[in-house]
This record gives sequence, structure tokens and C-alpha cells, in this order.
Amino acid sequence: MNSTFLLFLSRLLTKSGDNAWVFAVPMALVHIYPDSLRPVSLFYLLLRIVVMLIMPKTGAWMDRKTRPHAIRATILPQVPLMITLTACIAWLGSEARQGSGLQDPLEIAIFAFLVLIAAISQAASHLSSVLVVSDFIPNLFHNEKLTKANTTLRRIDLLTEIISPIATGLVLSFLPWNPFLLSGFVVVAAWNILSFGLEYLVLRSFLRSGILSEERLAPRLSTHPKAIEKRSFRQDLKLFVAQPAFFTMLGLSMMHIQVLSPPNVVGSSFLKSGWHISEELIGLFRGLGAVVSIVATAFVGGIIRRKGLARAISLFSALQAGFLFLTAVSFHWGPQALWFYLGGIILSRFGHSGFILCEMQIRQETIPQEHLGLINGIAVSMNAIGSFVILLLGAIYADPQDFGALVWPSCVAVLVCWALTYYWNSRGPGQNLDHFRNLSSQTPESLRRVA
Repeated sequence: MNSTFLLFLSRLLTKSGDNAWVFAVPMALVHIYPDSLRPVSLFYLLLRIVVMLIMPKTGAWMDRKTRPHAIRATILPQVPLMITLTACIAWLGSEARQGSGLQDPLEIAIFAFLVLIAAISQAASHLSSVLVVSDFIPNLFHNEKLTKANTTLRRIDLLTEIISPIATGLVLSFLPWNPFLLSGFVVVAAWNILSFGLEYLVLRSFLRSGILSEERLAPRLSTHPKAIEKRSFRQDLKLFVAQPAFFTMLGLSMMHIQVLSPPNVVGSSFLKSGWHISEELIGLFRGLGAVVSIVATAFVGGIIRRKGLARAISLFSALQAGFLFLTAVSFHWGPQALWFYLGGIILSRFGHSGFILCEMQIRQETIPQEHLGLINGIAVSMNAIGSFVILLLGAIYADPQDFGALVWPSCVAVLVCWALTYYWNSRGPGQNLDHFRNLSSQTPESLRRVA
């Protein structure tokens, strides 16, 4: 079977399961605790904290493993983790627990255990994604072909963001919710377990094809894994800051401090409770945002060829910042400016999608292969910090009338992202980046000199 197809199939399996699970868990918690949104908010706040804490070390751990071992360690353990998660949800949703809330000590302990297991599962999913996106793909594709491969990955991600929640919602709606069986939830969990098995078989088949032989690789997971010494977190952080892609990764984390996006839970909740927008219109709003993001992928490759990778990411971040600034201004006009508000957010997704693709390729081209897990792990932690900040602000300013206190910080965060990419392009490492040359083949020392 074609190796490229196998990689894209593994991505489809991973993202479809992840997006289905992300949609199903809050729905289950809302069903279990119908009188309060606090358990859902608490679940995601704690999840972000745990992921933020464990990702750097788990990423560094992966750098010391062989590729086959890394695949087994990041995919197969998710099966028992998923079974445990389902058991926790089933226990919390049992008739004996209905209406008790998060007050009983045993229930609090089970809820905390649920968060921990979910965080470990999410960390494993992030690491398996790093293997495909930051290791396999850059070693198979170069130059313009790398941009095309990333575009395909982005389209797969966006399509699963649309299809998986719809399919999951239908499953949860039509299958009966038995407190002991949790029929719809069990089906979603079963799909995740099946996708883990299929993903493992696909990636194992890919490795056995011999396309990524040792002779064609820079020293990496498959050669001398024990040669990578353990370092302190302070040393790891210094290595992260020294990366040529540091400013773009920092820009991406700033973009996570955001309520002005269609998928954002806080922003969607305001439209419903603050401006009393119907669910149908909110659904259309989210769908159009995804459509614009998919359309943007058709133009990214051409813009990168004409402008270069460094200028392109600065252009896309400026485009997003401009539309969101106009969106923030229109917010103060009230519900009568609804279409300007929604339109600005939807159009900003063009810049957002372009930024994501450029940042992905910059990371692929600049991070040394022996530090892929560590650097990407710290980057995921930084993104989790950004998401945590906006969730925390959403909890503080919970009244819909206070939503304006979240709009301008979101706008400022995107402006900071643009400033970081502008500096990276004009005066930082971006000015020295040969936009289609794979710099991962260089030594870490030469990469630090570029930085």
C-alpha cells in the first residue's frame, strides 16, 4: 500500500477519534451534572494544567526511544486508558450518583482520577501526532512537496473537526442513555479503541515498508537512543528558547488566548446566553469558519512560493489580527452589529489557517531530529497555558455582560502574535531561513547560530 496514503490514513484515524472524544466528554458531564457547568469547566481547567506539566518530560522521554518503541508506547496504552475513562464516566453517571454533585469525597477522587487519565491519554495522542507530523512527514517530503503534504494534513484535521462532532452528536442523540451502559458514549469509546488499533497497524506497516531506513536518517530515534543524555528542565527550556522557531511557537501559544474563534466554547456560550443567538445560527457560524479554513489551504502553497515561508507567516498573522481588531470594535456596537462581528471572526480564519500551516513547516524545517519530542512537548505545554489563561478569564468573567473583558485580551494576544512573527521575519532567525531547505539536517550548533 502507498506509504503516503498510510500516513494520511493514520492522521485521519487519530483526529477523528480525538475530535469525537473531545465532543463526547463534555456532553456526558453535562448529562451527569445538568444543574451546573462547573464540573465541565473544572475538568478542562485541570486537564490543561496536567497536560502542561507532563508534556515536556514525556516528549524528552520519546526522544530516547526507537521509532517502533515510540509507536507502541504512544498508541497501544491508549486502549486501557480509554476503557478506564469510560468506566469512570459510567460510575459518575450511575443512578446511585445522580444529583449528588462533586461533594462526596469518593466522587471527587474518581473525578480527579478521570482528569489524570484523560491528560495521560491526551499526552500520548500528542506524541503520536509528533511522530507523524514532525518526524515521518519531513523525512518523506521536502520543499514544495512538504507544503502540499502539510496542506493535506490540515484539510484532514478540519474535516474531522466538522464531521466527528456531527457523527458523535447523532450517536449520542439516537442511542439511549442508560446510566449503567451509557450506550452512545460507549460507542464513541469503542470507535476510539478501534482507531487506536488501526492506527498502530497502519504505522507499523509504514515502518516495515523500509522507506525510512537508517541510512537515510539523521541520528534520531532509531539510532543510538541512549546517546541522548537526560537534562534538567532548565536546560530543556534553554534549548527550547534557542530554537530558530521559538518566536513562531510563542506566537502560536498566544493565539490560544482566544475567544474570537468559531470553535471556542466561551465565545459560543456568549452568543447563546448574551445575544440569544439560536443553536442553528451558532452551528452555521462554526461550519462557515471551518469552510473558510479549508479554502485557505488552497492558497497557502502559492503564497509561500511567492513570499517565502518567513514573510508568509507574518502576512497570515497580520491578516488574522486585522480582522479580529475590526471584530473587537464591532462588538461594542451590540447585537445590531452581529453580522459584522460574526463575519470578522469567520474571515479571520483564513489568516489563522495559513499561520498554522506555516508554523508547522517552520517547526519541521528547523527543530533538530534528536529533540523533536522535547521541543514539541514544551510547545504543547505553552499552548495549554494559553488555553488555560482564557478558560480562567472565562471563569472569572462568567457574566455575559462582562464578555467585553475577554474580547480585547483576545485581540491583543493576536496582535502580539503578529509582532513576534514580524520580528522573527525582519530581524530574527526568519531573515536567515532558506524557505524550502530542510534545516533539520544541520547540527544543533549551527541551528543555534542561526538563532
